[in-house]
Amino acid sequence: MCKYRTLQINARQKGFGMGVSISRWYPFDGGQPENLEVVTKRDAWIELRALRANPPCPTSARTDSFRSALEQSEQLFRAAEGAGYESKPLLLFYGLSQAGRAITAASQKLSNNEWALSGHGIRATGLGGPVENIAVSDHGSMAPDRNPSLLRVAQALDSPSIPAKVTMQQLWYLIPELRGQLQISRLAPYPALFIEDANFTGKTSTTALVWGLPHDFTHTKGWAGHRGYGAEAEREVIEYLSHYPSLKCHRFAAIEPPLSSGRESHSISWGDKPRIEKAHDGGVQIAMELEERLPVEGFGFNHPSEFPRNVALRKISFTYPSLGMRVAFPAITGNIKPLHPIIAWWAILYGLSMLARYEPSAWNKAININESRHAVILEILLDEAISACPSLIRQSLCASA
Repeated sequence: MCKYRTLQINARQKGFGMGVSISRWYPFDGGQPENLEVVTKRDAWIELRALRANPPCPTSARTDSFRSALEQSEQLFRAAEGAGYESKPLLLFYGLSQAGRAITAASQKLSNNEWALSGHGIRATGLGGPVENIAVSDHGSMAPDRNPSLLRVAQALDSPSIPAKVTMQQLWYLIPELRGQLQISRLAPYPALFIEDANFTGKTSTTALVWGLPHDFTHTKGWAGHRGYGAEAEREVIEYLSHYPSLKCHRFAAIEPPLSSGRESHSISWGDKPRIEKAHDGGVQIAMELEERLPVEGFGFNHPSEFPRNVALRKISFTYPSLGMRVAFPAITGNIKPLHPIIAWWAILYGLSMLARYEPSAWNKAININESRHAVILEILLDEAISACPSLIRQSLCASA
């Protein structure tokens, strides 16, 4: 048996835009809920500046480029903070692009013939149409004498690139900070999902809560309130999760009574069918047992960060540093792996910067809050990039160090 308590998250602190409180269930076994570090842009830039005295580059020939690119990146991001939305995407994209040069300079995966970048390696189409329909893709295979930025940065991050066209709207759903502004439904693009440690004391297998699934699963025939869903909804949720590579092939957990029942004590069992519940954020949540069973030996149970379940959680999720949350991303454009968040931000900022640069009148209309239904989304997106991107850059480079 395991007791649960509720915890109110201030969504503005977590980066969800409009400051709406999200009520979430957190486990209570006498300790504290898992507390992931939230990395602010201030802390991210401090750590990135500290790296420049001892760059994590595999050869000394790369260090000057690493230092110079990081300095330019920081200056461009800081300039973006004070710029209007009319020019903000230009500064943000080139700030991220210069950070990409630092990432490739520090990469152990790229040879001395591969790390020095030339060209963007990405194209945008549909600049004359609605902003949400602008599509981006990479330039395809690399010529022997060229190192296009997008492809090499993706390689350094162990991420796929964008081989087929993907729209701005599809990419927006990969940005966790935008969740409160987007319509999450089964007809919409696949969104980032959130992963929490269910923290059942004494269990060496890992039970994770997955929340953020579309709310309209509750409209599926077979919904029976706290008793869960029928077979049709179970099949649909399993198919939906198949688009998330890290969430496939795991057993599901059935928590009785459901967390949404409001009861304090719960028991748990495992099986092949999901127990689907209405989540407190208005969407749907499920619990799953992660495939890998981890031994107790070798872990210091006095330190929550060393619990075996946290090792397994890291394998199925991406720790999103500016939010301090675990996230699972879908695979898009035919890739078998999800995009690294830096690549998703790269594609979005490139597309918006091309619109701002080459179609300034269309961009001004897109950010006009009196006329454009996407203006608030674009404002939040650009404001959040100022915090999210430095923390992601820091995460990538500190891992190299």
